[in-house]
Amino acid sequence: MSRDILLGLVKRLVKVRASKLKVLITSATLDGEKVSEFFSDCPVLNVPGKLYPVEIMYSEESPKSYIESSLRTAMDIHVREPEGDVLIFMTGQRKLVSKLEDRVQSLEEGSCMDAIILPLHGSLPPELQVRVFSPPPPNCRRFIVATNIAETSLTVDGVVYVIDSGYVKQRQYNPSTGMYSLDIVQISKVQANQRAGRAGRTRPGKCYRLYSSEAYEEDFLDVTVPEIQRSSLAGSVLYLKSLDLPDIDILKFDFLDPPSFESLEDALKQLHLIDAIDDTGLITRVGQTMAELPLEPSLSRTLMEANENGCLSQALTVAAMLSAETTLLAAQSGKSNEKKRKHPPPDLPDGSGWGDHVQLLQIFEEWDQNDFDIGWCKDNGLQVRGMMFVKDVRRQLSQLMQKIAKGIEVLTVCLDLAPQQAPSDITGVSTSNTVTEDV
Repeated sequence: MSRDILLGLVKRLVKVRASKLKVLITSATLDGEKVSEFFSDCPVLNVPGKLYPVEIMYSEESPKSYIESSLRTAMDIHVREPEGDVLIFMTGQRKLVSKLEDRVQSLEEGSCMDAIILPLHGSLPPELQVRVFSPPPPNCRRFIVATNIAETSLTVDGVVYVIDSGYVKQRQYNPSTGMYSLDIVQISKVQANQRAGRAGRTRPGKCYRLYSSEAYEEDFLDVTVPEIQRSSLAGSVLYLKSLDLPDIDILKFDFLDPPSFESLEDALKQLHLIDAIDDTGLITRVGQTMAELPLEPSLSRTLMEANENGCLSQALTVAAMLSAETTLLAAQSGKSNEKKRKHPPPDLPDGSGWGDHVQLLQIFEEWDQNDFDIGWCKDNGLQVRGMMFVKDVRRQLSQLMQKIAKGIEVLTVCLDLAPQQAPSDITGVSTSNTVTEDV
C-alpha cells in the first residue's frame, strides 16, 4: 500500500517540480504498460531473464480436495519422473507435509530414490527456511511445500517440478463490517504463471496445475487484486493528511490502482470517530500524534487513551502482539500417537474470560516472567520468531511514546514508572510491570 501512495506523490512531484526530475521504477511484477500510462506514457525498459521451457499440464477437472490431489501428483512424480526437486504451492503446509512423510515412508525400500519433505512459509524460523537452499544428498529428492512466499520472494535451485493448487490465503478488509478476514481465494493468471516459472530456472521443467485449462481461461482474474483495494485505508489516509500538502483531495488522490470510494469514505469515517480529523476533514493535533506511530490508527489512539488511564504498559504489549499478528501454533503434527504423547498441549493463559486481548497480554507477561526464554516459547507451541518480533516492536513503541511524551501535555505518565494497579479479578495477571527500554 505504501507503494501506491509513493507513486501518487512522485507523480504529483513530477508535475510541480520546475526542473527536470528523472524517476526510475524497477519491479519484477508491476504491469509496465499500466505504470507507463500512469506516468504520461513514460518509456519502459524490459530486462529479460533466462527461463527454460516449462511444460504445463492441466487437470481434466478441479479436484474435490486439492490436498489429496497434490499428494497423488507428488507421489506420481516421485515414482515415475527423473531426479529433480518438487515445489508444491499450497494455502497451508502442515497437513500435506505430514501426509507426504507418511506416504514416502510407506514406499518399499529401494523402489525409488530417497526423499526429504521441507515446509516453507513466512512464519518459519530463519534457521528452518534456509534448509531449502541446501542441495539434497545424492539420490535424494526434495519436496518443498510452500505458500505464496515462493512465487516471487525467493528462488530455490534444483526445482524441476511445480504442483500448483490454484489457491492462496489472502487477507481482505471489508469496509461494510470494518473487519479483516483471511480467506482462501483463487489465484490470478499472473500468479499462476509466476508459479510455473519456478520450474524453469535452472533447466526445463514441468508444472502440474490442479485445475482445468477452461477454469484458468474463464475463471481466473488476469492480475492479482492490488493490496490497496483489499485493505483498510485509515492508516494511508492519516499519513496523507499528516503531510499537510496543499490541494490534496483524499477522495480524488491519484492512485495507480484506485481503491473504491466506499473504502476511502470508510477510512475518513474511522479517523473522524477517533478524533484524528475534525468535521472539515483537517487533521487534528491528536491525529498528528497518531501519525507518528507506525500502527493502525485505532491502535495508536488506544496507546494515547491507555496513557491517560494509567495502563500504558499493558496497552503497549497488546498493541505489539496485534501489530505483529502473532498466532498460537497448532500442536505439531507427528508421525505416530507416541510422538504426539511426548508433546502435551501447551499450558498457556486463557484470558480469564476477558477475551483474546487479555490472553495476549497474559501470554507476553508470562514470557516476561520466564526471562523471555526461547525454550519457553517452544515448549508452549509459540512462534519464536513472532514472539521475538513482538518484543522488539514493544521496545520501539515504548521509545516512540517516550519521545512523544516530551512534547505533548496529555501524556502525563512517566514510562519509567509502573502503571497504576488494576483490579486483579479483571485481568487475572499482574499489572505492576515497568516499561523499560528492554521490554
